Formats: sequence, structure tokens, C-alpha cells
Amino acid sequence: QSNPLHQSKDQHISVEKTSTVPARLAFSETHAVLRPLLSAVQTEEDLEDLVGQLRSIQLTRRANALLDPTPLNPKGRPRTARLTSSREERAKGGGHRKCGACRQRGHTRPHCPMLKP
Repeated sequence: QSNPLHQSKDQHISVEKTSTVPARLAFSETHAVLRPLLSAVQTEEDLEDLVGQLRSIQLTRRANALLDPTPLNPKGRPRTARLTSSREERAKGGGHRKCGACRQRGHTRPHCPMLKP
């Protein structure tokens, strides 16, 4: 039988570490483990202690989690400007534009007074 819910309770379900666990299976297994712990809770202090223990387990698992590596070539515009050499006048980008025809500031080639008839 391929459905784990139809298997008898005597059989232990073996799941590979890389396979995805069905939600019902995860729910039933966690409830089976938590049920004895919850039956021992009688006061608010007991409940707070149990919740604290569960949260510490959760924090420990997060600390040991393997994060995705940072991308070597991220998408989009670079966050920092490129480093300029000492021979360049100024950093590329920004500032005033120059005309491509007469190299003067204040206008661009389409509005150049020297190119107009």
C-alpha cells in the first residue's frame, strides 16, 4: 500500500531525509510525541515551562539551519558604483552632460547650436 495512512500502526514508517513528508503524516507524528508532554501539564507554570522548552528547541534548530548561499552574480543594477582610476576626471554617471558634437556642457547633440542650420 502506498498511502501511509492506510498502513497498520504496528509498522514503522520510514521516510528518506530528502523526501517531502505529507502534512497529515507530520501532524499525526508530532501529536503522538506531544500528547504525553501535554498530559503532564496541569498549571500555567507547567505550560510556560513546556512552551519555553519547545521554543528553545526551535531556536536551536534555526541556529543549525543551512542558509542559501549569496548569489555570485545578483540580478539588477549594482548597489555600488565602480571604482575609478586616478587618471579619470570624475566618477562615471551623474553630473552634467556634455554635447557629443562640441563637447560643451549645458546641452546635448540634438540641441547643439553648432549643428543647427
